[in-house]
Order: sequence, then C-alpha cells, then structure tokens
Amino acid sequence: MSVRAPRGAPWLALALGALNVLLVQLIVQQALGLDLLGAVAWLLLPVGTLLGSGAAMAGFVWVARQRAYRADRWDLVLLAAVGLALPGLALGVQHAWIFWDVPAAWTWAQFKGHAVLAIEGAQSFVWVPEHGFYASALGSLGWAVLVPKLATALAVAKIAHSASGGGSDFPGRDGFTAPR
Repeated sequence: MSVRAPRGAPWLALALGALNVLLVQLIVQQALGLDLLGAVAWLLLPVGTLLGSGAAMAGFVWVARQRAYRADRWDLVLLAAVGLALPGLALGVQHAWIFWDVPAAWTWAQFKGHAVLAIEGAQSFVWVPEHGFYASALGSLGWAVLVPKLATALAVAKIAHSASGGGSDFPGRDGFTAPR
C-alpha cells in the first residue's frame, strides 16, 4: 500500500481559508463582541462551527475539484484535525490579541481561564415570535454543547472529503452504490 503526500494546492487553500475564518472571527469579536464560531441555535445546532468549518474547508474542496485531486484517507484525517483545531485556534488568536502588550499574561493558566470563560459564555440564539431573536449565555451547559460542536466539525470534514473526490473507506465501493 503506497501512501502519497497530498498535493500542496488544496492544503494551501485550506490554510488560507482557516486563516480567513480566524481573521473574520477576530474582527467581529473585537468590533461587535460576538463569538461567531461559538454561536449555537436552540441549544443543539452549532451554527458557528458549521459555518466556520465549512468556510475554512471550502477552498480545499474548490481547489481539489479544479485540479482533479481525489482525496484519500489522510486528507480526511487532516481535514478532521483542522475542523477540530479551528475553535481552539480562534481562542488562541483572541487571547493573543487581548493580551498582546502584556507578556506576563501568556501563561497556560491564563489561556485555560480564557477558554473556560469562552465555553461557559457561549450564547444560544432562540427565535421568540413576539420579541425576535433572544440570546442567552449557556453557562455550565456550554460544556455539553461541545459534543455537538465537535461532531459538527467532524461531519463537515467528512462532507468536504466526499465533495473533493474522497469515496468510501472500503476498497471497491464508491460509497453510493450497494455492494454486490
């Protein structure tokens, strides 16, 4: 079994997409105070993770289709890693931006406290017909909402893998037709 390294162009597009998502997250966080990647609707649907991971992986899919690149299992593993790492990277960028001029605050304990605050301060949006959108902080329920967020990041990675030519993980099957 030969393992081939992924071609550089789709992965460069993925890296640029992830950097763009992190930049937009930072700008919106600083300008409006909204955490786009942490947005959750109806306590179950992690809209921010879905849109952020999808936007980051869209470049990979587009370039892979343009170059007729067929994704393999290693691409799926790397897409999943990027999808799972994106929220942590966003927290790291936000922490670095807040404490840019205070090098003493660049400790693991400070980052851990910042991450706990971000997880428990995540907001859930609910549509109330008489009042419009209603947002409330999740508190300790934010830890439970991490499970759908991680599952959504993995699902987006699998969709991006399939959309970029990756088939089923079983040899001889394309993932769409029944086995003979």
